[in-house]
Amino acid sequence: MGINLTEYVVTRYYRAPEVMLCSHDYSTNVDVWSIGCTFAELLSKNYLFPGDNYLAQLKLILECLGSQDEEGMSFITNNQAREFVRGFKNIPKVINLK
Repeated sequence: MGINLTEYVVTRYYRAPEVMLCSHDYSTNVDVWSIGCTFAELLSKNYLFPGDNYLAQLKLILECLGSQDEEGMSFITNNQAREFVRGFKNIPKVINLK
């Protein structure tokens, strides 16, 4: 019997991409993502990914991390989510904590 997981495990600004893209298959790595976001915000004194909704949140994350190849999207089991990520082609990796 599997555990039914939800994407509402974390406040949106700290929600890891794998939670938003495949909410039923994630591990404690999502906690590391949240800690990283919190630490970056302590240094920059600003939210790292202040999306108004989960799609805006994903867009901000992808614009920072850059385009993902098929290997980088291997964890995404939802076809719509995979197509959404594929829509961010040729975006260079940029990390800006201003």
